[in-house]
Amino acid sequence: MTHVRALRAEQGSREPGNAGRRGPDDGRWSAHVDLGDLGLADRWADLAIATWNVTLNYGPGWESLLLDAYGVAADAARIEYYRLLGRCY
Repeated sequence: MTHVRALRAEQGSREPGNAGRRGPDDGRWSAHVDLGDLGLADRWADLAIATWNVTLNYGPGWESLLLDAYGVAADAARIEYYRLLGRCY
């Protein structure tokens, strides 16, 4: 197991000069976390898009597996709402 000596979150984009977090010792890029819209929200805002992406990337049948693993039953109204909203941006 690799020992991690230091972790921290930094807001940034992948634009030149702002390419995310660099490793503490060797200067390698280690992660990109976009916290621009961080806040409290309805979990279905993420789940609707996650289930949509699972279907697009892996085919039909994976949505229910994802929701089961998350521990929730499908909410068709919220899924439809947030998928429509997601198409706006």
